[in-house]
Amino acid sequence: MQGGTSEARRRRSSLAPGIGEGEGVENRWTNRGTKTAGSVSRARSQPEKREGEVARRKTATAKRRAGNPGRRPLRWDAEPSPGRPERPEWLDPVGLDMWERTVAHLESLGLLFAVDEAAIALLADVWAKYRETRDWKLAVRVQSLLSEFGLTPRARAGLKIEPPRPRDPVAERFFS
Repeated sequence: MQGGTSEARRRRSSLAPGIGEGEGVENRWTNRGTKTAGSVSRARSQPEKREGEVARRKTATAKRRAGNPGRRPLRWDAEPSPGRPERPEWLDPVGLDMWERTVAHLESLGLLFAVDEAAIALLADVWAKYRETRDWKLAVRVQSLLSEFGLTPRARAGLKIEPPRPRDPVAERFFS
């Protein structure tokens, strides 16, 4: 029993005469085959790459936060020590408000580091300019900066943040 319609068979035979007419035979020009009980033809779907786009490698820290889905040994990444960055005085009131809200969110997630001072200041400054002008280019930049800190729903879904464990004095006594 042959699969497909007569039109499909005709197309296969016109593309590759003598190939692809039987059951389970792959057509080497179109890389398509008919399915039989013993063989399944699969096509891998590759994500489309935009022109000029470079694939970014995830940091080991990002892989650890995601739960190390590849289960391969991870290289060591230097992780900055947690700390509250200094608030820049040059921000306008809208920027200062955004600074405080961002710092509070990152602190509650356990993702606040002193070295992020410049990036948080940039986010607050771009946010203030966006609020003033409503320019769509600034909106895209704000979205990108929010994603960098895990402050969008999509970015947050990629983070695996463990809640802090309560202190166990008995365990600390025996296992420290």
